[in-house]
Amino acid sequence: MFDNQAYFPRYDALSTRIQAVGTETNWRAPVINLDRTPLLPSELDEMAIRIRTIHRAAYGNSPTQSLTDEVLAAFVSEISRSRFRIAKPRLLVRFLVDQMELARQDQPMLQVKDLGQAIQTTAERVLKEANA
Repeated sequence: MFDNQAYFPRYDALSTRIQAVGTETNWRAPVINLDRTPLLPSELDEMAIRIRTIHRAAYGNSPTQSLTDEVLAAFVSEISRSRFRIAKPRLLVRFLVDQMELARQDQPMLQVKDLGQAIQTTAERVLKEANA
């Protein structure tokens, strides 16, 4: 498969997973382009809750115990109002995962009063990584 460029497209099991099949966007594809997936605030809320659910399934409930639905809603609200040049779903995912990992490492959870600055720091870090 890797000996010649022509062999790659012939490997159907792999090529159908990474090459476009048509002009339609497959919204249920295994990989979602967060930069091209606009979501409503209610969809961002649902996404945040589901990410927290997955994290809790992996690491237990205690690290994210203080990450209530209200706190998630505050995260989503602040990110929805933000004007960073980064997709809001991408920013939410990165911010939320960073906060949950800090909590898992026994570092104090973010205080809501510090939310704007923390989101700005995350956005700057994501933009820097994207441009590296």
